[in-house]
Amino acid sequence: MELAILTVAYHSQAPLEQLAADLARQGRRPDRWLVIDNAPLSAPLRITPALAALPLRRIEGEEGQGFAAGCNRGLDALAGEGWGGWVWLLNPDRSEEHTSELQSQFRISYAVFCLKKK
Repeated sequence: MELAILTVAYHSQAPLEQLAADLARQGRRPDRWLVIDNAPLSAPLRITPALAALPLRRIEGEEGQGFAAGCNRGLDALAGEGWGGWVWLLNPDRSEEHTSELQSQFRISYAVFCLKKK
């Protein structure tokens, strides 16, 4: 089963870069990583080499829009692409230090939602 990570970011450049490094070390990497940028005016997310090393897609949100609205924007984007895999909601300041963390949590369906294909 494919796995997408959905992250809602607001002034989160440094934490996202650390999270990208943690995700890049995982034995089971995400198939997609959507980052909803909820600070496109005050602190727009820069796609650095660390972020570009993963299958990241930046989606521009609205300034200060909030977590729930950002999640809805990302889930709508995935549904519009016909995504049928798992979606893991992951905060930008989350640390995934152990290389088997993502795989372990994926196995137990920790904090995930499944979208049905249309």
